[in-house]
Amino acid sequence: MSFEESVARVVERQTDRFYGKYRGLVAINVDPLGQGRLKAIVPEVLGVIPSSWAFPSTPYAGTLEIRARLEDVLKKDPNHPGALHFYIHLLEPTSEAYLAEPAADRLMPLVPGAGHLVHMASHIYQRVGRYADAAHSNELAIAADEDYITQCQAQGIYPMAYYPHNLHFLWFAATMQGRSRIAIASARKTAAQVSDSALAALPLLAGFRVVPWYALTRFGKWDEMLAEPAPPPANRFMTGTWAYARGLALLAKQRRDEAAKMLDTVRAVAADTSLEFTLFSQNTARAILSVAPEVLAGELDAASGKHDPAIAHFQRAVTLEDALVYTEPEEWHYPPRQALGAELLAAGRPREAEVVYWQDLRKHPENGWSLYGLAQAQAAQGKAAQAADTRARFEKAWSQADIQLTASRIAPR
Repeated sequence: MSFEESVARVVERQTDRFYGKYRGLVAINVDPLGQGRLKAIVPEVLGVIPSSWAFPSTPYAGTLEIRARLEDVLKKDPNHPGALHFYIHLLEPTSEAYLAEPAADRLMPLVPGAGHLVHMASHIYQRVGRYADAAHSNELAIAADEDYITQCQAQGIYPMAYYPHNLHFLWFAATMQGRSRIAIASARKTAAQVSDSALAALPLLAGFRVVPWYALTRFGKWDEMLAEPAPPPANRFMTGTWAYARGLALLAKQRRDEAAKMLDTVRAVAADTSLEFTLFSQNTARAILSVAPEVLAGELDAASGKHDPAIAHFQRAVTLEDALVYTEPEEWHYPPRQALGAELLAAGRPREAEVVYWQDLRKHPENGWSLYGLAQAQAAQGKAAQAADTRARFEKAWSQADIQLTASRIAPR
């Protein structure tokens, strides 16, 4: 293991100390048995009711028992759809997500007509860097759900949320593969599932409506982004996200003053306390949008050659994105470390860039964007053999891509 990879792991251990999806507060720390246990209040799980006794630095009280029972069921019936489903959910947010790969492999073909179960495998595949498999499972799930919705004229939450979730996940997985056409088409199809009336009734669906703007800016489709109309003014989260994406596109077209005005808009919206509502997870719309002004400000400085302030903005974006609660797909649309690493390289700081890329590859294994940047950082330090190995990994990860990279993110230039 290189020094830079070791540093990345140490930093990760210091900054990523929460296990799983939920965070809480200690309610009682005086263990009547003197074993050092505590009780915690985890609002997203039991509201204000304290948990049962649990030891610190272990999963939420009861999780180990749930895991043991699920594994016992799977020993008796390895193809139990419910147990496989729950086991995937249990392990996906943990550092042991890879242990659920066999469960994902068994579940995907097990109930081919049940779109959600077919899709579930991708929750593990994307955690372990199997993005092609993640995309494939969602393509199968989309086909199954479209058949179900058409034949049964399904209404309600399934066609409104579960089916678009498959499309949303396909966008995410295809983006990791560099498949721009599939990603953008999936993003547009995701947004198309949410009417204005549905959005007004369920504001959380804004998380689906913003995906095309994420896709267009991720792949540098600046003219297409500028052609996107403004969202309904009542939806502040969409307004802020659109302003962020439009700001990037304006910067790419050398309309810097207009881009700076969009940054002012994003900052104003991100400060709006009315955004303290959740979308698809326990992350609030405000917490998600808080990343946007840092990324846009960083790109504005980077375009002017102001490396130090650009790096500072991207570092804050990394911190804010790391603070978001785990969910899939991630609610901020791309890893800010990919912008940070690229700017560190531009500033002539390849050793620091290498650490940043190792960090991102720990979080998003074998993603081509960061592998490309890592190879650049290694080559810039004269690590020819390591760079060649990383480049080979990149070529494998990028084998289905329809774009060519020159950096670890497509900058608005």
